Amino acid sequence: DLDLGVVRDELERVVGVLNRLGYEVTDARYPDVTLQLTHVVEGHRVDLHPSTAVDGGTEQVDFDGDVRVIPPAVEGWIGGVKVRCMPVEAQRRARQGYVLRAQDHHDLRLLDALEQD
Repeated sequence: DLDLGVVRDELERVVGVLNRLGYEVTDARYPDVTLQLTHVVEGHRVDLHPSTAVDGGTEQVDFDGDVRVIPPAVEGWIGGVKVRCMPVEAQRRARQGYVLRAQDHHDLRLLDALEQD
């Protein structure tokens, strides 16, 4: 899956764009924390995480309702395209407060590998 931080005020517009690309909302249980969309044909998943810009980064709500500040983005790559990414420590923290799924354990192993480089 692909996790995207989305400016809270733009969330509806981003969902509309993804709908036009073949994605449907498949999990909206925690709309302040994350909104999950899945491609109806290919099964790819996108998790949108609403955020608000603040001094020193962005604010996002945790599953326990706490607000956390994510440090400024770092440089990363997806398919040869430069993208803005959450720092590794913030990505780890984002995987707390819920029962980890197989893909979360997979992501954590990838984060471990990044820290060893």
